[in-house]
Amino acid sequence: MSEMLDGAIEVALQNTYQLVEILSMAKENKSETMRKLINGELKYPKVFKGYLWKTLGLNKVKKSCNHEETHKYLCRHLDMMKANMNWPTLDCTDYYQLLSFLINEKQFINYTLNAKLKATAVYGYFLEQFSQVFIMKQLKNETTTTLKDFLKEHLNISDSYSRKLRWLGKLFYKYERIQSLCISLNELYKRKVAIENMLNLDNEKSQFWMNKINL
Repeated sequence: MSEMLDGAIEVALQNTYQLVEILSMAKENKSETMRKLINGELKYPKVFKGYLWKTLGLNKVKKSCNHEETHKYLCRHLDMMKANMNWPTLDCTDYYQLLSFLINEKQFINYTLNAKLKATAVYGYFLEQFSQVFIMKQLKNETTTTLKDFLKEHLNISDSYSRKLRWLGKLFYKYERIQSLCISLNELYKRKVAIENMLNLDNEKSQFWMNKINL
C-alpha cells in the first residue's frame, strides 16, 4: 500500500514539474508554446489538460479558428496590382508631420468592401505612431486633451474605429502582405481573433503574410 502511494506521489510530482516547465515556457513565449501544444510538438500531463487549456486560452483558439480556412479566405482577397502612395518614413515620430499626414490623407481611407486595403493600412500605422507620440505629450503634461477627444475633434474618427485602424496598422507593419487585400477594414476586423491566431500559431502562414511585396 505504501509503495503504491509513493508511486502515485512520484507521478503527481512529475506531472506538476512538467506543468511548471510548460507554464515557464509560456511566460517566455506564449504564442510559440501554444503552437507547439496545439500541433502536438510539446507533451503535457493529461491530468492538467483542462487547467492548461483554460490558463493559456487554448479552448478559445480551437473554437475560433481554422488556420487553413482563414488563410484561404484572405488569399481570395489578394490583389497584386501596384499602388503608389507617399507617406512619412515608417520611423517618423514628429508630432506635426504625423498630424499633417493624418489630416491630409484621411480622404483616402477606403470604406467600401472591395477597395484595396493599402491606404487604410498605411493610415492606421501612422495613426498608431501618432497615438504613441500623443501619449508622450500627455505624460509630459503638454496637453490635457484625451486621445479619444482629439481624434474625434481633429480627424472626425471615433474611438472604436480608431482602434480598428491602429490594429490594422500594427498588423501591416509586421505582415506587409496584408496591405494587398481588397476588403474593407470592418469585414477584416470581424475575423480579428482568427487572423491573430493564425499568424501567431502557424509559422508557415505567418511567413507567407510577412513576406514583403513591392507595391
